[in-house]
Amino acid sequence: PESYQRRFPDLRPWGGIESLRQGIRDVAGASREKPVILASRSLWLVRSAARTAFKLCRRILTTDLSWPSYEEVLSNEARRTGNGLHRVAVRRRILDGTLSEDELIDAIVAAFHKNHCDGIFLPAVDNLGVRLPIEKVALAIESRSELRFVLTDAAQALGHVPLGRVCRVSD
Repeated sequence: PESYQRRFPDLRPWGGIESLRQGIRDVAGASREKPVILASRSLWLVRSAARTAFKLCRRILTTDLSWPSYEEVLSNEARRTGNGLHRVAVRRRILDGTLSEDELIDAIVAAFHKNHCDGIFLPAVDNLGVRLPIEKVALAIESRSELRFVLTDAAQALGHVPLGRVCRVSD
């Protein structure tokens, strides 16, 4: 409103929530059709996404690269729904430099199939800067079996790495 623009002149150029959503799409490299969900706290957004994921999936695969609080949300939702959450350890081998990108993809895909998973939760970039090839992982899984839901934590990636490919395969 005009009164707010006079009172807060620095906010005058702000285009509102839809403009913010489009800005997020632009930064993420996502198309106009992609929905953008905003939350005051990321933990609430992860809870909502976990509920959605476990409505669609019986078993979700994650890695040891996720934020502990996000992993706790997934564990709680898995228990609440009676579904499974399987964690594959890759952090140490990545940080030691003993796991190549192809080996990382193979390890995640193998764990996905071994544990009969149908969804994944992966960080695009973890808190130490480890960048996961989410698009390659999702495509490798989809080439062999059904992947019902891809939940991606891109909080650390936003504004640092291109997210177009991640957004194309993420729910």
